[in-house]
Amino acid sequence: MADAEQVFRAQVDAFNARDLDAFLGTYAPDAALHGLLPDRVVNGHDEMREIYAARFRQDPLHCTIHATTVYGDRWVAAHERVLGPSGTVELVGVFEVVDGRIVRADMTGRIPVSGD
Repeated sequence: MADAEQVFRAQVDAFNARDLDAFLGTYAPDAALHGLLPDRVVNGHDEMREIYAARFRQDPLHCTIHATTVYGDRWVAAHERVLGPSGTVELVGVFEVVDGRIVRADMTGRIPVSGD
């Protein structure tokens, strides 16, 4: 079984490759994503597929990891910079991994980066 950081990095690699099936494969089928949308929690592969299928068609799209901290064998906190069609934002993501899949992701602190 992959450790939490390996699962997190596989998720980032799939995001950057825009590989929806590989991306969803890093998440548990009933995963909960908090802070992805401003008004609600995203629950499960069906909702994730709808959101990320549209997102993966956007250009540009790229996530760079500036730092990670691994807590035990279950949590990864990451300082991320995400380039999208509206510009670049920095954020902090905390990912909980159980049995080799992300079961919960919390994204917060989206700060626009000037000059991009």
